[in-house]
Amino acid sequence: MRIGEVLGLKMIDLDIHERKINIYEGEKNCLGRVVYLSDDALMALKLWIGKRDKTKEYLFHGLRNSICYTSAGISLHDI
Repeated sequence: MRIGEVLGLKMIDLDIHERKINIYEGEKNCLGRVVYLSDDALMALKLWIGKRDKTKEYLFHGLRNSICYTSAGISLHDI
């Protein structure tokens, strides 16, 4: 997935039982697609979902809405 797609993910886009993420509008081609989750990705996602603020609409959120590219870049470098 592209970083913009990940940052724009909402909880409604996830289908944990089917192990997939629905991307309704691609950044570059404006077409929808499905991304299937590997075992490792699914486990990491479940751990994050258990810790995240459940009142937020976005999967990865900031104080108000989704996080920006800069914040995501800093977080990705720390991993």
